[in-house]
Amino acid sequence: MRKFYTLLAVSCALLTSCAAPRISNRAPQLEIPQGTITVDGSAEDWGDYRQLTTLTSAHDHTTPDGTRVALRYDNTKLYFLFEVADPDIVSGKVESERDLFNHDRVEIFFSSDRKMSFYCGAEISETGVLDHGRDQSGKSSMDWNFKTLRHTTKRTAEGYVTEGSFDMEELRELGLIGRNGRVYIGIFRGDNPNDGTKYRWLSWVVADKLQRPNFHHPYSQGVAYLR
Repeated sequence: MRKFYTLLAVSCALLTSCAAPRISNRAPQLEIPQGTITVDGSAEDWGDYRQLTTLTSAHDHTTPDGTRVALRYDNTKLYFLFEVADPDIVSGKVESERDLFNHDRVEIFFSSDRKMSFYCGAEISETGVLDHGRDQSGKSSMDWNFKTLRHTTKRTAEGYVTEGSFDMEELRELGLIGRNGRVYIGIFRGDNPNDGTKYRWLSWVVADKLQRPNFHHPYSQGVAYLR
């Protein structure tokens, strides 16, 4: 009988721990529907559907953010839209890509496979873009640039909207669109609170195996499918 109650207590403890909210290490998925978008900084032609309606703090795994993100594609382009609520936008003159490090910005990353044999990303602020590529050795180059990235950012009453596109042909040439329209993708935002506190990082995917924010890791990416 004592053994029975011991097993029951252990089972209850396990159930209790399992019931606690936990961010999974399994890659979440989303679908990208077809649609042709005019890249002009307006969300009017996107309709109401947003794949994401919030990003999660990569520091404490809470969700303090209401960033909305949408993705679409057609035969020639992959489109993206970020709608950001930010009452205090930090930007400035950009003379080199490093000037963006303290800017408020949105980020979209792609990788060729789950191991990130090759990956690249674009970090877009109100006044510029930092794009870079990295191979599996970990060597990164800010001299690397997307050839077909188009983007625009406009301020709104709540914050700002960033809209852009990549040519599908370039993404295919880089090996970023896989079998069955699979795309390994990371969606992030960097926020400068502008109050003396640390820069905040927010992400679509936050893995509990990562002890600190690390967007250059497979656990920080999800999987999208062109539908």
